[in-house]
Amino acid sequence: MEPGVMEPGTVEPGTVEVRRVPVDDELLVDGELVVLRGQDVLVLSEVASGALDHLGSEVWTSLASLTDAVEARFGLPDEGAQAVFSLVSDLSDVGLVELRRG
Repeated sequence: MEPGVMEPGTVEPGTVEVRRVPVDDELLVDGELVVLRGQDVLVLSEVASGALDHLGSEVWTSLASLTDAVEARFGLPDEGAQAVFSLVSDLSDVGLVELRRG
């Protein structure tokens, strides 16, 4: 799915799936993931790093399952699953995850 196809306010957690995209290298430093993808080096927040840690590249994970994992590890803002969808949308925009309708 192309980034930006699903708007955060229009998604139901059970209808979206996400998976990691393989990267060239990664290193965890003080809870933040430093990712090398091609010539790009990305430093992810602790929450984004934790979300990626929950995802595999071989299997699709529902947004609801990812939301539960993020909530258990970090808690959630008032926006709940919409905040997690926004996070994975940002990760999709930089090529670290793929999104699809479940």
